Amino acid sequence: MPTQLLVIGRQGVTEYAGRVDLLCLDQDGRLYVVDIRKERTPREVVAHAMDYGYWVRDLGYEQLREIYGRFRQAFQLEPPGTINSEHQLVIVASALDAASERIVTYAQSFGLQVNVVFFQTFEQNGSQYLTRTWLIDAVEEAPVCGGGRQKKRQAPWNGKDWYLSFGEGESHNWEDARRHGYVCAGRGRWYSGTLKKLPVGGRVFVNLPGRGHVGGGIVTATPTPLRDFNVQVEGQQVPLAPAPNETPALTDIAALDDDDTEWFLPVRWVKTLPREQAIRFKGRYGNQNSATRLTGPLTRETVLDRVALRDEVLVDAEAAAEEAEAETSSAS
Repeated sequence: MPTQLLVIGRQGVTEYAGRVDLLCLDQDGRLYVVDIRKERTPREVVAHAMDYGYWVRDLGYEQLREIYGRFRQAFQLEPPGTINSEHQLVIVASALDAASERIVTYAQSFGLQVNVVFFQTFEQNGSQYLTRTWLIDAVEEAPVCGGGRQKKRQAPWNGKDWYLSFGEGESHNWEDARRHGYVCAGRGRWYSGTLKKLPVGGRVFVNLPGRGHVGGGIVTATPTPLRDFNVQVEGQQVPLAPAPNETPALTDIAALDDDDTEWFLPVRWVKTLPREQAIRFKGRYGNQNSATRLTGPLTRETVLDRVALRDEVLVDAEAAAEEAEAETSSAS
């Protein structure tokens, strides 16, 4: 997604009686059809966005000629020789249902440029913040497949590597997670549900949305709600909520019920980077869920290389975590 877009139309009526919320143009002449949904997105919205795309694909200089002056002012450039050689569909929503995610991911696999961006707000210490997350990471290159057999040519999941999306906010701080050894997700079953699927000994590769990958480690125990999650401070096990951390909102969140609180998954970090050193690269795996199976070999190998994670160290840590879990289970 480009850093700057010029809005050239609002609530524009298509020739098929639909209304496009925003029609935008980037400095290279690409058009963006933006469909804004305030509530949870039903899968019909994806069909609407595609219908708008059908209309916008044939717009040319004649329909867009009034933007010349505004283009020069916005980008300090002359308009490109070709406008609308390609276009992208962007759906804006607060959340996405499973069917819509499948449709968007499937459409991208055939080269259709469609994506979803999620905006959420939160308040901390009297200030309001806005967070943004893409369904498919903006630096990824959309895969293009030639037919229904493409899936058989993809690398299978190795059964142990997991992708973790750690979006920072009022209850998520990466430096706290590095210091105390955890990942977390919650404020609703939709977010915490996938985190609870990770097994002890699972190998996690952590991505900060909008920043990049910041390391990996081994799951050492099952997830617990915030109120029951303890960390070690000066040799003592203490609850995380009052422990020294960069997220004071944790104290209030700890009082919420299991469906609304944050869930914490203990991780023994093998190697991590500060957020400022997060690594980004084209083609890296991305997903809006808190945790998913990591099936992208490019992401796995690139993170191992550029974060200086050693596969053999991960293997040793994985075995140690599973052995400790077995000892705990036999003792109980």
